[in-house]
Amino acid sequence: MRKGSRVRKTSAGAKERAEAEALREKALTDRLRWIREARPDLWARISILNVLQRLQKERGGHFGKGLVFVHTAMFPFNIRRIGVVDPFRLMVTFEVWPHEAIKQGITWVPLDQIVWAGSTDWELDSETMGFGAKGPAATAPEDARKLAGLA
Repeated sequence: MRKGSRVRKTSAGAKERAEAEALREKALTDRLRWIREARPDLWARISILNVLQRLQKERGGHFGKGLVFVHTAMFPFNIRRIGVVDPFRLMVTFEVWPHEAIKQGITWVPLDQIVWAGSTDWELDSETMGFGAKGPAATAPEDARKLAGLA
C-alpha cells in the first residue's frame, strides 16, 4: 500500500504544481492585458524588448559588442543580453558591454525610462550612434529585417 500512497502524493504534488503554474500564467496574462490597455507606452517598450529577445535567441543567445543599443533618457546601453522583462515590477534586466561611462555588468532599468532601441550588423561607437549620425545608411541583417516587418 505504501507504493500506492506514494503515487497519490506524487500525483497530488504534480496537481498542486500545475495549479500554481496556471495561477501564475493567469496573473501574467491579466497584468499584460492591463498594461496593454492602461499603459500603451509601456506595452510598446515591452514589445520592442520582446523583438530584441527573439533576435537575441536567433543570434546565439547574446549580441556582439557595439551591435545593439537600448537608449534611456540619460544613457545608451550597449546590450550583450536582455534578461527578464518583468511586467509586475515594470523593469528589465540587461547584461551590458562597456560603453562611454557605463561599465560592463548587469543593470536593471525601469521600463518607463526606455526611449528607443536599435540593432545593426556592424559595430558602432559613440560618434556614429544616434539620430544625427552621418555616413551611409545601414543595411539591416535579414533576421532583423524580418522581425521589423521589412523583409
